[in-house]
Parts: sequence; structure tokens; C-alpha cells
Amino acid sequence: MPHASYPANSVIACVDGSNQQPTVLEAASWAASQLVCSIGLLHAHDSTRSGVASDFSGSLSAKARESLLDKLSKADAKSARELTEHGWDILESAKIQLKSASTAQNFTLHWHQNLERSMSQLQADTALVVLGQNGKDNSGKKIGHQVESAIKACDQPLLLTTPKFTAPKRALLAFDNRSGSKEALDWIGRYPLLFHTEIHVLMVADPTPKNEAKVREAVSALKQNGRKATGEVLPGKVITTIESALNRDYDTLIMGAYGHSAIREWALGSNTSELLQLNPGTCLCFRA
Repeated sequence: MPHASYPANSVIACVDGSNQQPTVLEAASWAASQLVCSIGLLHAHDSTRSGVASDFSGSLSAKARESLLDKLSKADAKSARELTEHGWDILESAKIQLKSASTAQNFTLHWHQNLERSMSQLQADTALVVLGQNGKDNSGKKIGHQVESAIKACDQPLLLTTPKFTAPKRALLAFDNRSGSKEALDWIGRYPLLFHTEIHVLMVADPTPKNEAKVREAVSALKQNGRKATGEVLPGKVITTIESALNRDYDTLIMGAYGHSAIREWALGSNTSELLQLNPGTCLCFRA
């Protein structure tokens, strides 16, 4: 069933009741104030994954099997109701938290499907998605469970927050002259989210005249849109060079993430995942 439409050009904050929820709401509030738009609070849960055992190993009589299926059906329904009620509790809590941090209009989205599918079904006119990098079911990695798959499924710009959010002051744009980083350049120029942020364009490549010209063009495009921008081309390996650059007091990483095609995914996926793990601050991702 298609979801009801929501206000265009909204910031969508993904909430799950985790201890990072206040940070997500803080980031969403800041973004909405910069973009002058509404905030949508999205809670997604897969009601089909109730956790009720469904292993029918062994032989059962027809009557016993029918009785068991009836019990499981009732247990699934009860679990689904509990998940739904818990979801509304999370959304209500988020609305209360948001009220103290933002004056923006807000609305709630309660979708009965997993986060990855929800990301793929967001409206094309969504301005920005805000997601915490440490989800409720963090397996110990820096990037929480479901987060990578959600980023891959999201066609809208996605702001990935850390447990402590501060408004970006100095951002590093990992520029490779491909679709993701070109989209980032265009979006940053059109939308005022990073109007007060210093942006440094970094291309990791041989410092040839062609590559240096591409970076100058990127910096020039940002400056023409009123942004504070600098740029450079540095040789070396992508991950180690960007990691070293991030140590120069940048609080935000901007990059193209993953790819729409299988070939692009193979080429970019590893770098994206490593950078997400290494980046100590906020990350603004654009699908490549």
C-alpha cells in the first residue's frame, strides 16, 4: 500500500528510541532552520519480523499443526500490535524532544517496514534525511545495524550524525569528479544548509593540470554560489589521504556514497564503508 504524501522539501529525521535519538533531532532541527522547512519524524519497523519461532521441524498431526499455526498467528498479531504501540510511543517522545529544540512544523511517519525499504520509498522532493550512525541494534561497529543498507537505498542527501552533533563549521568534500561529488557540489550551491560552513575540496589523485583544473572549477562553482571554499589535489591512497586530511580539524565529511549500478557499487562500496567507519564527525552523503 502506498504511503500518504508528506510536505515537500522536508527534513526527515529517522528515530528509533536509541540513545542517539536526541542527537538526530538536534541535527534535524539545525538542518530545518537552515533550509526553512518542516521536519518529518520517521519510525520504521518490520512488523513481519516478530521474533516468534517459526521452525516446524519434526512431524505433527494435521490437528496439532493447525493448533500450532493458530497459536503462532495470534502470537505474531500480538507482537505486531506491541511493535506498533511502541513505535507510536517513540514518535510521541520524539515530538516532545523536538518541541524544546525547534520551532519548525513537524509531522510523523509510522511505516511498517524495515529502514532500508523506507529509505527507498521516500518522496523525491525530500530535502534531506537525518540518520544516526549508531542504531539501536549496534553490533559493536561504529556504523550501526541497518545503517549501511539504508544509505545504499536512499536517493536523497543523507546526513549521518555522530553521538555528539555540532553545526558544521569546516567541511571536507571528497571530490572525484564523478556523479556523487558533482551532485554534492550542485546541492551545496542550491541549498543553504552549509552557507556558513568553510568547504575544502580535496581530490585524491595525481596532481596533473587536468585534475587541478577540475578542483579549481569545483571551488569556483561554490564561490559563485556564495560559499567559502578552497581546494587541492593530493596524491596517495584514497582512504589514508582523506583520513589524514580529516585530522586537520574538519568536523564534517561530504562524499558520494556507494553506487546505483552493480559496477559502481563494486568500485565505490569499499571506500564508502571504510570512510564511514573512520570519519569521526558528521557525514553528508550523496548517492553516486
